[in-house]
Amino acid sequence: MQNFLTHIMEKLTPHGPVKSRAMFGGYGIYFKEVIFAVIVEGKLYFRVDDETIPHYEKYQSEFFTYDGKNKKVIMPYMTLPETILKNPKLLKSYIEQAYEASLRKKTKKRTSSRHNGRTTNKI
Repeated sequence: MQNFLTHIMEKLTPHGPVKSRAMFGGYGIYFKEVIFAVIVEGKLYFRVDDETIPHYEKYQSEFFTYDGKNKKVIMPYMTLPETILKNPKLLKSYIEQAYEASLRKKTKKRTSSRHNGRTTNKI
């Protein structure tokens, strides 16, 4: 796993401030301190949302899933195609898309927490 992480980080770090942190038997990959990818069981997954899923589906990428207590859990991460990893120009674009998908999720969480019946202080 360590060799795979080293290989992935060598591909990602030329594109900006990318760091990794061990988590749950795998690694979280961060761009500008925002998680945008994970490595689990030797596979690299990038963060996706409704806007970016089509970019992965055309490569037959798969969602990151795991067996939950009562059902299979599908996470908002899809495998990054090897073709993208080998193409620096495309890789930079996919990093940015995954980063932006993470930011959109954060914004959505903040917005929904304001509308769930709780009072929040405005800045």
